[in-house]
Amino acid sequence: DQMRALTELEKLEIDLCGLEALPASIVHLNQLQELSIIGCPIGDIPSLQTLTSLRRLFIFPLAEPEHRGRNGRVFQSLACALPHLQQLRELGLGGI
Repeated sequence: DQMRALTELEKLEIDLCGLEALPASIVHLNQLQELSIIGCPIGDIPSLQTLTSLRRLFIFPLAEPEHRGRNGRVFQSLACALPHLQQLRELGLGGI
């Protein structure tokens, strides 16, 4: 099963794609230690708090003016998730 193989994934990089929201299935990546979201028009990351194994998180959404409101929602999601990400050791943010 492909999803089962993905549950053991430790590093996920999402770069320069049209992703507007993390898929709900990301909650199954319970071994994920590093997540990078770079150059995507992502709006919300509601399931981020379920990724409790994260040690490194980098979020650099699109910085163009038309995406700034959406970026604000990303950082609101992050603020809600941070208390749950107790193993997080490195955080990189940008695109505001």
